Amino acid sequence: MLERSASPATDMRPLESETPTLPSASSSCVTHA
Repeated sequence: MLERSASPATDMRPLESETPTLPSASSSCVTHA
């Protein structure tokens, strides 16, 4: 989560490849922010 905070747009891509479940949570985080 910390990594995503550093770069949500740039980190979101790598995370998506590693974990297809993060993108879903990422969307929620982006909407919350």
